Amino acid sequence: MQLIDLLLHKNNFSGDIPSTVEGLIHIEILRLDLNQLSGPIPSNLRNITNLTALYLGSNSFTDSRVPSWISSHENLRLLSMDSSHLTGNLSADIFSLGPNLSTVSLASNNFTGSLNLSLANAALLLVNVTNNNFTSFVNSNHTVEVILHGNPFCSVNQTRCDELDNLQSSPPVSRNTSLCSNSCSDNSTFNPKLSGNCQCFRPLNAIVNFLALKIPSLEIYNLTLMEEQFAVGLNRSTVKSFAIAGSQIVIEPITPTQALVSIFPPTNYATWSVNDAALILYAINNKEILFPSIGPTVCAFIGDPYNTVAIANSRSTNGLSTGAKVGIAMAVIFFVIAMIIASLYAVREKKRATWIEAGEIDTGSPKLMAAHWFSLQEIRKCTDNFSQSNEIGEGGYGKVYKGYLPTGQKIAIKRAGSDSLQSAAEFKFEIELLSSVHHHNLVGLIGFCFEEGEQILVYEFMPNGTLRESLSGATDIQMDWQRRISVALNAARGIVYLHTGVNPQVIHRDIKSSNIFLDDRLFAKVADFGLSKLAPVDNDSTPLSSQVKGTMGYLDPDYFLTNRLTHKSDVYSFGVVLLELITGRPPIQGGKYVVREIRTAYAQGGMEQVVKSMVDPKLKDYPLEALEKLVKLALVSVEDNPQRRPTMTEVMKEVESLSEVTSIKSDVQGGKPKNTHLEEGTKAHMRQKLANLFQHSGNYTAMFANVQPK
Repeated sequence: MQLIDLLLHKNNFSGDIPSTVEGLIHIEILRLDLNQLSGPIPSNLRNITNLTALYLGSNSFTDSRVPSWISSHENLRLLSMDSSHLTGNLSADIFSLGPNLSTVSLASNNFTGSLNLSLANAALLLVNVTNNNFTSFVNSNHTVEVILHGNPFCSVNQTRCDELDNLQSSPPVSRNTSLCSNSCSDNSTFNPKLSGNCQCFRPLNAIVNFLALKIPSLEIYNLTLMEEQFAVGLNRSTVKSFAIAGSQIVIEPITPTQALVSIFPPTNYATWSVNDAALILYAINNKEILFPSIGPTVCAFIGDPYNTVAIANSRSTNGLSTGAKVGIAMAVIFFVIAMIIASLYAVREKKRATWIEAGEIDTGSPKLMAAHWFSLQEIRKCTDNFSQSNEIGEGGYGKVYKGYLPTGQKIAIKRAGSDSLQSAAEFKFEIELLSSVHHHNLVGLIGFCFEEGEQILVYEFMPNGTLRESLSGATDIQMDWQRRISVALNAARGIVYLHTGVNPQVIHRDIKSSNIFLDDRLFAKVADFGLSKLAPVDNDSTPLSSQVKGTMGYLDPDYFLTNRLTHKSDVYSFGVVLLELITGRPPIQGGKYVVREIRTAYAQGGMEQVVKSMVDPKLKDYPLEALEKLVKLALVSVEDNPQRRPTMTEVMKEVESLSEVTSIKSDVQGGKPKNTHLEEGTKAHMRQKLANLFQHSGNYTAMFANVQPK
């Protein structure tokens, strides 16, 4: 037996990739993305010569460039390294890695200079480089879909970016039956491949889920080719039949990774025989039908319209045909599967009963992504029965305890207080949200417990506490200029991911310095987005109304007064955090509001007054020019009018440019800065971009000429 596809994404794996991975020489698809892996990307991955799809994004590797050894993978079809902290210029050679490369995704990195596709191979279909710093674009000589949004190039070439993003549109299969006056009964439909034929057929329908695509999306793939691959696999399977040889396949994408497959009987048959239906199910369930150019699948048939199990009772066991034997075997298999499902269902119902006991309605068990359901007994054991010696803090949600899993992993356990208990439906929503969002700048949820009236969340442990604690001097961490810029950049990236990297988008609602944590490498991560609300589907112009939640001092004035929730509410709160990084003070201290104080100081005496009265004395060796830009960025982020605030993506880009202009680059492995040297042209571009952002406010000089404290 050979291992072909290794899918380890969306876990909490940490540490280096083991060197023994090179022994998996038959691997075709390797998914290590959305974890917490660190160290270098091992060069011995080059020995996996059969690799067709490689996913490495959203980890904390030390590499700042795309590894050069990737060029040795001639079979590679897909390369994904999103959110990998890659920097510098992107070599044009990356797009010519062998004749089969069709997809390259390098979104949310920090590439600069020109995106050059002049050397792209003919197979390339999609390049995704959203949220980088590309300032120019060189096209290839063939049609490639390029997603460039979130780059400086698009700020002056928006129309061109929109055109590049829509090059590969593929209309769905049309089921136009307007010429047919008759209608079909349940389980029957017209065959869309038989134009003008209004005969009703009874196809076998299945939902096919593609686990790891080797192509950008099913929605841009050649559906005719996919249908041909399915038909070839069916005809070559071990369950041959004259009727099956004449079948017709219709495939329609449902989502980018899911398709509906309809298997129509030959035109001289309206339905499948029970035997043939069982044979088709047998072939598909035994993976005799594959999509080698697309990726591995899991197939689920919709209902059982042909009652294939009944074949076991339709004939005597004497002199059975091959098809009948297969049908009987399938019946046995279905029975075993049914028993397993019944057992799992019983367990699920037992857990769901927990939700019903604590809530007003039957909300169903939560749909989890990489989160563990802990029993209360396990939690008590981890915390020594919630002993005071393991208590490490207390917040609005309740007390927080440290604990250890049987594996030795240290965890943080948040136990809801009596005033924070939610309904079963609310708690279910919260853990579903927390378990589905994965980013290295967000504190990861490990699991939860909902038992005997307890509501408990289990997180990765953050040993260096919160940003607020470090700024207040409660820890020994030296918060110099470079470290503060690093923290701001890491936190901004996490919030941008919530705003743009998940679907539906998420608004945090409670961004503050005590919700930004530092791990053992002083790497900043945003926490407590479980209080979040899903963002409006269209844009910020359609706000989401909800009861006011948040923390005084960080709360968007517009949100507080009107209950209108938008992405700009998070921008305001993050602007307050930036002011905390500048001043070292909490937002409200001694009856003074830091936003009003720094506005007044800047309006009355410019940066000289800000430095004299507002800047944290512990903030040493800072570049004055960069500090002034950070002050301006913070002030424009806390504008009372939400329309005058930048987006969170723009804020993140400006913090990145500040880091570069001052030759400070956040090191993803420990928040430690490292030097980078920008070309003068790039520096000039960053200066101009920053100036453009503040153009509407006159760089805060004229705006605050006559401002008085509120």
